Amino acid sequence: MLISGVGITVLPDSGAMVSAMDEATLKRYGLDKRVKIRKSRCQIKPYRAAPETNLLPVLGSFEALKEAKTKMKVVTWQLIKGDTQTAPLLSYNNGKDLGMILVTNAISKESNQTKEEKYVKEILEEYKDQFEGFGKLKGI
Repeated sequence: MLISGVGITVLPDSGAMVSAMDEATLKRYGLDKRVKIRKSRCQIKPYRAAPETNLLPVLGSFEALKEAKTKMKVVTWQLIKGDTQTAPLLSYNNGKDLGMILVTNAISKESNQTKEEKYVKEILEEYKDQFEGFGKLKGI
């Protein structure tokens, strides 16, 4: 995937509310020279952290064009101080918008068909070629 034209592996995170990248990754790929860091009031707490756990140190935020295979979007990234030893995390909404997180909703319904409805369905299936087309008899 490309972030501001640079190939970087990201982790789509269906539980993340914000996209986050650490300072080490930003510098490793030279993005510190390509993007403008702005102040951020975002507070990020690690997933499943204890209540007394400190917030992650957010240095600021930056916007960068994120390109997936068929889509692109300007993503706001929160910049985390230091080196987290992990790939940048792409938030749920950004991942969904870029087609990297797919959401499916399945609804199952119990069949309460009567015997007659089942019989009609079987007839329609068995003779489906007779029920297709424009409805004209040949030669008329």
